[in-house]
Amino acid sequence: MNDNYKNIDDFKKQYTGQRDPANDKWYGLEFSYLGNYYRFDYIDQTINLYALIIAKNSQYPDIKKTKLLSSFSNIDDALNYCIDDNKKFKDILISQEIELLGQD
Repeated sequence: MNDNYKNIDDFKKQYTGQRDPANDKWYGLEFSYLGNYYRFDYIDQTINLYALIIAKNSQYPDIKKTKLLSSFSNIDDALNYCIDDNKKFKDILISQEIELLGQD
């Protein structure tokens, strides 16, 4: 897994709503940004962005529950959604402050 995305086109090529690791295609991504944890995924052709509520006192974050931030019908709407500090999701994906935790 790369440290961060160099541009949004790389992200869009990987996250197509299908799981095909041999061809680097995915439907889900977990990441942290400025101490907060998130999950992006496709469910039944709907794109979802979640905030993850993390268990404390753990070396690796354990997800206690999720909070749906928003659902989208297309990737461009998801990428333009504002998360922390009114920063767009697409800007977070290519920032140096993001830590990519997993993909599926």
